[in-house]
Amino acid sequence: MVGEATALTGESELVTLADLVLQESATITAVSVGSGGVNETALRRLAEIGFLPGERVKVVARVPGGDPMAVRVGNSTFALRRREALCVHVRVRQPNE
Repeated sequence: MVGEATALTGESELVTLADLVLQESATITAVSVGSGGVNETALRRLAEIGFLPGERVKVVARVPGGDPMAVRVGNSTFALRRREALCVHVRVRQPNE
């Protein structure tokens, strides 16, 4: 499921990091080449700075137009371009999780 939001049964939704709204939290499920068109080097960079399956992420800032966006992963905050955020697949955290 690349670049498209699909509702699952239950209370979770799988989307990309680019789909999250300001202050929304999620858990990374996968990092893969998506509709953003990044290369393997960019994917490796995302993994090296902590964008790994199981990590919690939160969108903490967006500029008008949405690119770039500031994302917190662990205790660090990073600026990502939309094309990079499209490669990070997440499960949206529901209020009761």
